[in-house]
Amino acid sequence: MTEIRFLVLILIISTLFFGAVETWAFSLIGISTFVFFSIWFYRNRQTLKLPEERWDRAVFFSLLGFLIYNFLQWLPLPELLLELINPAKYSVLKDFIIGHGLLDTISIYAFATVQESIKLLVYLIIFLLATRIKDKESLRRLFVGIIAFGFVLSCFAILQKATWNGKIYWFKEVSVNTNVFGPFVNRNHYAGFIGMIIPLSMSMTLAYRNEKRYFFLLASVIMSFSLVFSLSRGGIISFLFSTVVFLSLVSRHMSRRRLTGYLIVFASAFLFYFFYLGFSPVIERFAKEGISLEGRPHVWLGTWNAIKDFPLFGTGAGTFRYIFPLYQPADIGNLNFHYAHNDYLQLLLETGLVGFALLLVSFIGIFVKVIRFYRNGTSIIMAGLVASITYIMIHSLVDFNLHIPSNAIMFSIVMGTTYAYSSNMKKKTKG
Repeated sequence: MTEIRFLVLILIISTLFFGAVETWAFSLIGISTFVFFSIWFYRNRQTLKLPEERWDRAVFFSLLGFLIYNFLQWLPLPELLLELINPAKYSVLKDFIIGHGLLDTISIYAFATVQESIKLLVYLIIFLLATRIKDKESLRRLFVGIIAFGFVLSCFAILQKATWNGKIYWFKEVSVNTNVFGPFVNRNHYAGFIGMIIPLSMSMTLAYRNEKRYFFLLASVIMSFSLVFSLSRGGIISFLFSTVVFLSLVSRHMSRRRLTGYLIVFASAFLFYFFYLGFSPVIERFAKEGISLEGRPHVWLGTWNAIKDFPLFGTGAGTFRYIFPLYQPADIGNLNFHYAHNDYLQLLLETGLVGFALLLVSFIGIFVKVIRFYRNGTSIIMAGLVASITYIMIHSLVDFNLHIPSNAIMFSIVMGTTYAYSSNMKKKTKG
């Protein structure tokens, strides 16, 4: 399937280009996605149709509504209407906004919201393409491509860390205060990315009964090593929680002997890792206190205070960095925060209760489909998908992984395949 090749390719490119956080990198990703989708839509236009099932429609229309709402945030509105629906913008910002034309949109900075809306459109296209991968064999082919890349990426990340010369790929300069790991400027974002792939690799290890399972087991171990080696506290904690979820789901239909054997091999590999490198780096990382730990609650408090002034419609997608200085607590000084370090709070601030509710409906719709899937049978692959979602949802409580394009693309693929596979409900599914 062309969708599989494109999704794997766009994921690889976005990750290797530093998570596609730079404008030129995301422009390449965006243009490629729009071109591919245009060709794909033209070829498949006659087979496309609106979903008929109630929860399928809820997912589709809520996501579409969320996208349209983000575009409406930067469209000019009559001044009287805007003052009626978003009075906080006038009372809070009228003395701070410079220039003309900004007070006629819901967003406090329309240009930033335009940029964010384009990103959301790209992620929605990725999600729609992923929903086309419905059968088990196609899903496995997609997983193989993603896991193989994750394995190579983790090997590179470990090697680069061991031979670190202060540059990404040993040639790209970075600022002194960054915590680089792999191609990511921030180790937490590497952990966020690889942490979504590990459960998929675990599920493939147990789903296969031939020699292929040994590759997936090796990939699971190496990727887990790299996640721990990154010393991302949020990543490690989220990994432990998602692993518990995965094991809880697969234990329902796997033999105790087979599952125990898997755990013994995995645990032995981790013990080897800790005995070889020592426990001290991980212990020191969790014991260390700094702005990455102490500053977050203050940022969350400032974000919450801003939310109370913009409860219904928010400040506009992509505007956190522009509104937060007005609410920044004195405890964290004059540090610049571009993100809330909590994707849920930032979503609520930027899109308000309206946008938050629209997105929540889509998540509920997918969750209901997963519950129905498990009522009809069990699946190791579905357990990996659920664990992958669990991982990033927990990690998003303390970081901004979903604002990193490569991570958001990976999340869109996972959500899209979860939605599609949960629609393929068959009795006693085990693969």
